[in-house]
Amino acid sequence: MDTILKAFLANLGAHIGGSASDAAVECVRIATNVPSLAGCLPKDASPQTTKVEMASAPTQTITVVTPDPALPCQTVRIYFSQDVHELTRFWRSAEVRQENGRWIAEAPLMEPTQPLFAYANVVYATPEAYRKIANPPGTANSDTYFFSSRETWATPAQLKAAAAEANDKPERMICADSAAWGDWYQLNWGHPDLWSVFTR
Repeated sequence: MDTILKAFLANLGAHIGGSASDAAVECVRIATNVPSLAGCLPKDASPQTTKVEMASAPTQTITVVTPDPALPCQTVRIYFSQDVHELTRFWRSAEVRQENGRWIAEAPLMEPTQPLFAYANVVYATPEAYRKIANPPGTANSDTYFFSSRETWATPAQLKAAAAEANDKPERMICADSAAWGDWYQLNWGHPDLWSVFTR
């Protein structure tokens, strides 16, 4: 298993064009949905303990994320989309607030007659033992890792039953603050000739 896993991580790192820490994070993300890769995760890092729920408030739809209380959660990132096309779906991040061990975000709803999709990334601190694993020169371990939840959604009928109202609208601005990057991510940022910026 160790030989197979090392080869897998090496190929994965080359594929995503990132560092060893990028490959490790990607491995965790993939392993949450691929049972045969579960062996590359610590036994106490079960993604099934992260709960993502859609709930309704007056005229609003919210997403509630409950991380595993046994793990050192640093933050939760919650994303929404109303794009019904999976291959081109653009995920928008939302502001979150923490209440009694739960993380809550209000959905930016443009059209209540369209389904609303959501998922979350739960960011945990990497156990100290995993930060000391030897790496090839020029690479480093990551201080954090995350689990991506399974996707959840609310149908138009559910939105109607919750009396959810549109609270957002299209705008021409693509990105108001490029310094923060927000709903974009960067690859090869240490090599100016290979800079790449993508949306989720």
